[in-house]
Amino acid sequence: LATFANQPTDLQGRGIDLGKVELYWFYSTEDANITEFNIYTDNGTGIIDYVTSIGTVTRDVSINYQEKFFSFTSSTLTALNETWKFVIRAGDGTYEDQNTEYISVELDGRTITAPVGSTVENI
Repeated sequence: LATFANQPTDLQGRGIDLGKVELYWFYSTEDANITEFNIYTDNGTGIIDYVTSIGTVTRDVSINYQEKFFSFTSSTLTALNETWKFVIRAGDGTYEDQNTEYISVELDGRTITAPVGSTVENI
């Protein structure tokens, strides 16, 4: 298991057209070796699938060392009018953190809830 100084924070999300979700988060640059963020979801079931990532956002530390804000837009998700949970885990290409903090997004675009300390935009 990897231990990194930080985890993605201030996770925000919103449902957008055609059953897609936009996620936004911040990450401190104290962990210079972090090269990627893996996005996991529960596929609307309530249980996060940590085996299969639905996407990866890469961070080129040689170019974006100071970058702190990241975003991800999903492909079209099935099970519209369902609430989906999303988790973002930082990784260095070999290991990833074991963060389990999630955000819930209702795909009809009306309700978004976040963990304590996070800010979300209701649309």
